[in-house]
Amino acid sequence: MMTKSKVIFFLTKESFIRNYISANTLDILRENVDCHFLIDEKFKNHPQIIKLGKKTFFKPINYKYYDLIFEYSIWYYRQNSKSFKSRLKRTRGLSFVFLEQQSFLMKTIRIGSRILRFLKYRLQYILFANPITYPLTFWLLNSLSNKNRLLEKEIIKIDPDLVIYPTQAHESIGIDIVKICKKNHIKSIFIIDNWDNVSSKSILWEKPDRLLVWGEQTKEHAIKFQHFEADKVTPLGTSRFDQYFRLRNNNIPSHFPFKYILYFGYSLVFDESKIVKLIDEIITNNKKIFGDIKLIYRPHPSRQSRDSIRGLKLNNTIVDPQLDEWYFNLNKSKKSIQPSLEYYPSLLKNAELVVASLSSMIIESLIFKRKTLVIATKEANNPNSPHDILNNYHHFDQLSKTEGVEIIKEIKDFESILISSWKEKELIDLDILEEDCNYFCYNDEKDYSQRLYQICEAEIQEKLRVYV
Repeated sequence: MMTKSKVIFFLTKESFIRNYISANTLDILRENVDCHFLIDEKFKNHPQIIKLGKKTFFKPINYKYYDLIFEYSIWYYRQNSKSFKSRLKRTRGLSFVFLEQQSFLMKTIRIGSRILRFLKYRLQYILFANPITYPLTFWLLNSLSNKNRLLEKEIIKIDPDLVIYPTQAHESIGIDIVKICKKNHIKSIFIIDNWDNVSSKSILWEKPDRLLVWGEQTKEHAIKFQHFEADKVTPLGTSRFDQYFRLRNNNIPSHFPFKYILYFGYSLVFDESKIVKLIDEIITNNKKIFGDIKLIYRPHPSRQSRDSIRGLKLNNTIVDPQLDEWYFNLNKSKKSIQPSLEYYPSLLKNAELVVASLSSMIIESLIFKRKTLVIATKEANNPNSPHDILNNYHHFDQLSKTEGVEIIKEIKDFESILISSWKEKELIDLDILEEDCNYFCYNDEKDYSQRLYQICEAEIQEKLRVYV
């Protein structure tokens, strides 16, 4: 009997447990290889983890030197990517916007602390990340960072043929994994987690043997911004959307007994209650066009804003019941949540029209072949204004050329675009839409699990050719 290849799969975030274990997107891989899981110890009691077979828990180490390299690299390479520049402006720039009402004294104190923080980072960049000092800074910090020896010990004990690591492309552990794998002649694959990760986070200076990305767009970004060789990057799609492709042509019962327009909210700071109110008013004032249509408002599960539709006089709007308790619970901190992926197919499939903020929900809507209106309006004194985010992040560059997408850049145009899109919602060239969607998120006749296994098997065979 032939011995199965050994594969280590890392689980370091709760969303990865949802996307790979709960969603069963590793089934074919687990059937065909001897799969071991290396799991962040904080998930020891997670119900999905308890059921796993071969697993080892470890404690991640975040090396401050690696974090500094990520920090300095995004500044050093900022001219290569407008997304890098925008990220620095948002996270390291000066902001005088406050999420809540505060006294003049508190605002003064907070502004003072922000100025000090800004000066601290700017001084570091000037000293350590300029064209002359950056190479030396990088070499020194990288040299001072020893590998996680306990993690290396666990990997060597398992003796895998391949290590797979889902990543957001700016974690210390990812750098460690590549170093450990290279030293011990183990193949490594990174799976990019989100749409913008390779174009907006920082630079992966240690490269895995293969990078799996969402689609051709993210492959282009990995080559241009991360300096990967083209033959080392493979479009795979994303495990989060795998079930969408299987279910989108099925008749899925609706969660609601009425027809609806679906509005997906924004994660960053933005007063979207005014958008909800505006859509509600447009529906109310145009009953001959919209009839008894309702608006389902789904706030982003990681939203940073504190605006609320509580108290607004809305005639046609409800908050998505999956999130309404969380959304209206103003007495507790609104921490991010991880909604079940099983809920989305019906929600998207049965929407008459989708209004989406700038997020991956745009792609999800297109997978279900829905006409999609993207909110990219200006909001004064807001460093997270959707208009600026659209213009300053590379992964949104092709939206204006995408079939089925209309971008709303001015509030004054909202009503006319909503009405015209409603009337023309069926007039979409589905073949072109499919091609455009595939550019963002790869899909073929195979399931994600099958594509992933075939890529992994090819890497393992390559290892045998090289090392045996």
